[in-house]
Amino acid sequence: MSDAEHSRMRAHVLDGVRRIYASRSGERLSFSMLSIETQVPRRVLKATWGTIENLLADVVAQLAEPEQLPTDTSSIIKLREYLVMVREMLTNPAISAAVLALVTESKQADYTDAHSESIGEQWIRQFGDLVVPASREDYAHIVGPLVYTHLTQPEPASDSFIEELVAAGSLRLRFR
Repeated sequence: MSDAEHSRMRAHVLDGVRRIYASRSGERLSFSMLSIETQVPRRVLKATWGTIENLLADVVAQLAEPEQLPTDTSSIIKLREYLVMVREMLTNPAISAAVLALVTESKQADYTDAHSESIGEQWIRQFGDLVVPASREDYAHIVGPLVYTHLTQPEPASDSFIEELVAAGSLRLRFR
């Protein structure tokens, strides 16, 4: 398969995943279900992604492609804009469904693909690229409450909650 054919197939399959989640059937995603939806052979899906977890990570990465934050602003402003961007991404139903499925898959999987970067590692790297480098623990303390609020509250996190996270994150990351 050429690079162009592979790219078209990947886009088609990722669109199929979005359609499945948009249907809100509640069924756990499988390569068999996706093969029926997309008419792509199951063996091709398995050869391309290996695990459902890897496929979901690809879906989330594609849907949650971050906008570039301004580079000429303070770290505090970058942190605020990053948290607002995460809040907005989490309100996208396709991203939200894929993130929840990814968390469920990764917790139920008997193994993880040692050759692929976890979605958490991708997000921490992205945070470092857009805001400042941070440890896994720092990221969890700063962004974790935002994700938790999204999962447990009917409304998106408020601007005042974002400001509380910015203040706490600024102290934790030692912004001046």
